[in-house]
Amino acid sequence: MKKYLSSILLLAGLALPQAHAQDVFSVIDDIDFGTIFFKQGICDMDPATGALTNVTGINTCEESSKGTVGSYVITTSPNVTVTVKLLQRNNAGDGLIFEPTGKMRNISQEVDVPAGIDVQISSGSTGVVRLFVGGRLRLAQDMLPANNYTFSQPVGIEWSITP
Repeated sequence: MKKYLSSILLLAGLALPQAHAQDVFSVIDDIDFGTIFFKQGICDMDPATGALTNVTGINTCEESSKGTVGSYVITTSPNVTVTVKLLQRNNAGDGLIFEPTGKMRNISQEVDVPAGIDVQISSGSTGVVRLFVGGRLRLAQDMLPANNYTFSQPVGIEWSITP
């Protein structure tokens, strides 16, 4: 299983892709929730549109703007099985939890990708699979906005190819 790991800042990401020469994982956009108000609550990002929603009624994120959906492309041989698993980022004592959700698409099919579950799709006749990741950002406590918060445990995407 190959992995893509990304340490998410609340406003940016860092990419560390790993792949074999014939199978390529490309980062188009890393996920970005935009402006976060550092108030305890939950902010959802739709993996299809980037629309932000404050779930708890508290302004944790700025709903009037869109977030940036994580956008990734896996290029491989045509008509092979691509398996993807989105890994949840649990609270590492900093109050931040990220529960990813995604959509995976080939030339003719789209499937939902919940966190923690292996999801498969054919690479189709083109050998190209696109992955779009949004999800739920939970702030378990109010945080100081003057500080720069980074995840000490990376958010990951595990992926593999089966002929």
